[in-house]
Amino acid sequence: VTKQYENEEGKAFSKKLQDMQALDDPESELAYAKMFRQMVDGFMGPILQKPYFVKYAEQTIVGETLKVPTTHDGDFAVPVEVYIPKKIAGEKANPAYIYAHGGGGYCGTAADYKPWLDVLAVEGNMVVFNVDYRIAPETKCPNNVKDSTKPSSTSR
Repeated sequence: VTKQYENEEGKAFSKKLQDMQALDDPESELAYAKMFRQMVDGFMGPILQKPYFVKYAEQTIVGETLKVPTTHDGDFAVPVEVYIPKKIAGEKANPAYIYAHGGGGYCGTAADYKPWLDVLAVEGNMVVFNVDYRIAPETKCPNNVKDSTKPSSTSR
């Protein structure tokens, strides 16, 4: 991680992340997760705002967000965003792709991956379902994994 950061601010950030990894209490876990998520957002966000991705967003329709009920960690409805290419909107029996965002169950959101999934939907001529599962440490494993797989087990 430290080689990635050449300036003093980056080196201090990297050192703080490393120090927090050694702590083993809920408050430190949450603080570490927040810092790690900020780091990921810092390099993913600018990439996905490039004109290449924006042009695909203009070619998709965001459908109604689905809610898939679960009970494995209390009552929770997993949000699933739906992206439909305009050129197939209104057609029936389209190919579909179910995507659970990256981040290893620890960071990332469905919204973070929307630009990439717009490209996938348009280029693949398919409807994309983007699962916004809960992440750790707020949601303990295996519940975040169960959130991510529940929508595919209930799809028809």
